[in-house]
Amino acid sequence: MKIRNKLSLYFAYAFAHILLISCQRENLESILEDKPTAGETATGKSSLTGVDAPIADGIYRISVTSTGKPMDVRGSSQAEGAVIQQSQWDGGGAQKWQVTHLGDGNYKITNVGSGKVVSVEGASLADGARIVQYTWNGSLHQQWWINHVGAGRYYLVNRASGKVINVSGDAGWDGAELIQWPPSGGSNDKWYFDKLQ
Repeated sequence: MKIRNKLSLYFAYAFAHILLISCQRENLESILEDKPTAGETATGKSSLTGVDAPIADGIYRISVTSTGKPMDVRGSSQAEGAVIQQSQWDGGGAQKWQVTHLGDGNYKITNVGSGKVVSVEGASLADGARIVQYTWNGSLHQQWWINHVGAGRYYLVNRASGKVINVSGDAGWDGAELIQWPPSGGSNDKWYFDKLQ
């Protein structure tokens, strides 16, 4: 009897998780369905899964559109779980990111300074979970869809949660942490990719 109850709970949890991801995808798709801007073709937009691979492999500065500040590993840390934040551009390895297409629109984003990848802390599905760096293990919380939303701006969508990378509280200061959050359409969850090499 206990096994049956545990299985029932497991299937209920799995169903709820699938339903949650589905709802988040529908929300993101509705935001992404806006009309192309001048000079942009409809085919320039990616689907939710990013299948058209809109970003070529290479090393990038990835900057939030609200402040223009790039993603940065706090203190140029090499440590597992080091926080990823926004900070004024200084050109160091902690602010440079190797973007690698894994196929089917999925990407790995690796910090040039540490060799660790952009991850959701604790593989969390929760709103507000911090964005950190960890050694690559191939799990979904380390994989990202890069979705073009117009005017050279992109969402970074986590494959596990369906949430996007966001500057916490829409803060403007150096050191503001990055978190995952459902897409809001604000400028603190859209990113520019400037290819460095």
